Amino acid sequence: MSGKYVYKKKALFFAAAILDFIGYGIRRCINLVAPKIYSAADIKNILILKFDHAGDVLLSTPAIRALRNSFPQAYITLVVGPWSADVAKGNKDVNQILTYRACRHDRSSEKRINLRETFSLIKHLRKKRYDMALDLRGDLFAIIIAFLSGIRRRVGYGWEGGGFLLTDIVKTSTDKHQSEIMLDSLRAVGVDPPGNLFPEIGFSEDDKIAAGEILRAGGFNGQTSLVGFHIGAGYPSKLWDSSGYAELMNILSQKYNKQVLIVGGNDDKDIYDRIKGSLNFMPVNAIGKTTFSESAALIERCSLFIGNDSALVHIAAAVGVPTIVIFSAANDWNRWKPVGKNVFGISKKITCMNCEKKSCDTMDCMKAITVEEVLNKIAEVMRHI
Repeated sequence: MSGKYVYKKKALFFAAAILDFIGYGIRRCINLVAPKIYSAADIKNILILKFDHAGDVLLSTPAIRALRNSFPQAYITLVVGPWSADVAKGNKDVNQILTYRACRHDRSSEKRINLRETFSLIKHLRKKRYDMALDLRGDLFAIIIAFLSGIRRRVGYGWEGGGFLLTDIVKTSTDKHQSEIMLDSLRAVGVDPPGNLFPEIGFSEDDKIAAGEILRAGGFNGQTSLVGFHIGAGYPSKLWDSSGYAELMNILSQKYNKQVLIVGGNDDKDIYDRIKGSLNFMPVNAIGKTTFSESAALIERCSLFIGNDSALVHIAAAVGVPTIVIFSAANDWNRWKPVGKNVFGISKKITCMNCEKKSCDTMDCMKAITVEEVLNKIAEVMRHI
């Protein structure tokens, strides 16, 4: 049985414990777990389940690369949410990408449990006869799908319960970086990943062309240093004050002669509308105009990238751009920070840190971060790049 659950609500914690108590009891009576396969030569068809968000999928790329290195001839299928498919599409270590809209990870206002899509996915996976499935999230629903798909070897964490449906439970802890936690899932099946793996995102020549057209249309002259910004985030609890971003952009444009690029999705348009009247210049506005891969091609052109905790700061780190993250105390920086050679975080230690809330009434952790503090960090970073 899993020694630790991730739930903070007592009701969910005890529900998972009861589920596992019953499940492990049944498992002792009847063998729900297929015999383990120890020969790498027997594993030819691998399924990876990663239903969560784009930044999380990007952090899984070191584990996927290590898996490919260990099983070079295997056919690897990656299942992601449709919101993450663009991050995954350039991954050369994957043979096939499937999309599945897992309700719990759907941030849209129209999210719902789609039983038809779920059964269709399970039916498809059963036909493919996978030798091994890896849940790289710790997702109870992913474990259930892997089990119902008839996959012989099922690797996962059991943090949300359902560990009795796994053949291999990953031994790890949440006090390390998430990318390292995912690499532990490979260690559970005998793979020893190298220590030099970093998140990667691929983008094409067409993405570069699209990025160039956006920059030209926005007035980028190609001579001035370009600083990128993402002023949005997946949840309200991760948002820094938009007026602070406006002040930063004005200073960088007027005092330091930088050109400013703003990237983001359609959900970030309202935030930009609130600050554009405060800007004393015209930035290159790419909000809602790019895919993730096109955003990667844009960000690669920047000398510095600044933003809240989101997929885009992970992309900036992955393409090698010095990155400053204004990081909410809702999550643990040491576990969730972007991985790259020049990544810098600004966050505050407060009594309610690591609350994991999606929204917050006070936003004390973000209000404590000042424009002056961010400017000092920018100056520090720019002295060393």
